[in-house]
Amino acid sequence: MHVVILGAGQVGSTLAELLNDGSNTLSIVDTNKERVDGLARRMEGALSITGNAALPLVLRDAKIDIADMLIAVTGVDETNIVASQVAKSMFNTQKIVARIRANDYQNGGNPFRSEYLDSIHIINPETEVTNQIKQLLLHKNALQVLSFGNGRVGCASFKAVAGTKPDGLTLSELEDFRPTQGVRFLTAFRGHQALTGPKDTIQPGDELFAFAPSERIDEALQACTGPSESLSKVCIAGGGRVGTALAQELLSSHVVRLIESSTTRAETVAEELGDGVVHPGDATDETKLQECEVSDTDLFCAVTNDDEINVMSCLLAKQQGARRTVALLSQDSYLRLIPETTIDAGISPQRSTVSSILTYVREQNVKSAHRLRIGNGEIFETEIEGERGENKVTGKRLSQVRLPKDAKFAAVVRGEEALDLETDPHLENKDHVVVFVADSGHVPEALKPFRISQFHFI
Repeated sequence: MHVVILGAGQVGSTLAELLNDGSNTLSIVDTNKERVDGLARRMEGALSITGNAALPLVLRDAKIDIADMLIAVTGVDETNIVASQVAKSMFNTQKIVARIRANDYQNGGNPFRSEYLDSIHIINPETEVTNQIKQLLLHKNALQVLSFGNGRVGCASFKAVAGTKPDGLTLSELEDFRPTQGVRFLTAFRGHQALTGPKDTIQPGDELFAFAPSERIDEALQACTGPSESLSKVCIAGGGRVGTALAQELLSSHVVRLIESSTTRAETVAEELGDGVVHPGDATDETKLQECEVSDTDLFCAVTNDDEINVMSCLLAKQQGARRTVALLSQDSYLRLIPETTIDAGISPQRSTVSSILTYVREQNVKSAHRLRIGNGEIFETEIEGERGENKVTGKRLSQVRLPKDAKFAAVVRGEEALDLETDPHLENKDHVVVFVADSGHVPEALKPFRISQFHFI
């Protein structure tokens, strides 16, 4: 597959590295020659183009005429929109993914012509981040929540708590630990380092990733982290697109306070949200945090466009008594520091965007794909296509399907039912199979057994 990536920033670079697996050829376009050339040098055989990605000549130089997919993730919405339109109208590119940050484009109607809607997929990072934070409110003590199999199964990550059952278990014991029916543990991290040794022991603060039927996610979290109270009071630092959208989503069900440093912006947001919600001021000012009663806040979310402010305000909020804190962080260097602080979770808009795009980038029968919030792991859901003999999985038991060493089955959904993996079920056509792979680079290998074979097996 030939893929053209517009934008060599953090998202474009990550996608290029994930797609550089020997089965794809890449063209990378960016206005910054040093950045795009440096990225292309790390990608064997990749073509680097310096120029305005919205221009037909630049796209032609990137071999858009033979491309199977265009991924438009430059830092400018208008460039992504125009480039996508040009690729479709002039070169008939069949699969296009465009990142568009400004809600105005979608609130005012889709920016693309109606005949293009089926082939252009829009990714909005702010929407993805807002949905992530909402999931943390719904599932107490969770750090990341993902859904698969049409909502039948889910994955949740959480920190091990001293005195609860995961604390003190070895990795091999953790694999057999079932706090509630249907729960399976996929992996564990200490800081940003995955635990890999069978005798590595879980310690308080380690982050664990568990899979379970959706109706048992909260039960599993409570069994592993202890009882949790409802999260009804939320304080948001930052009245930008993310903060405002989050406040609008929560106002009907939560007590919400929002801190915005710009007086002009605060007035605008106050008109949208109503009286008593918006507090003009600095989120790193302890007096302002006291004014917003952060000491009695269940969840403090720092979502300004400044990583340092988000980190500092979360630390101060935690110091004043906020029960949980979440920081929006664009730089990986800050994300790596989070486990060493009192901040409960860091959310990366770049990682959220990459996860959203992966679903469209992976093979056709992949229904969803998500990167873990830390590390290099990925979880994908694929639908089995073909009867016995048409692929390497239909009719076989799970234990008979060969996966890479760092991959494991997380769930199988048949119709409306999540199957019990302890029974080593036979796989059938149309089953939805969820697989965890510790290294995203091994996903293509993990997908091989599910492909329709060119020659049927006898």
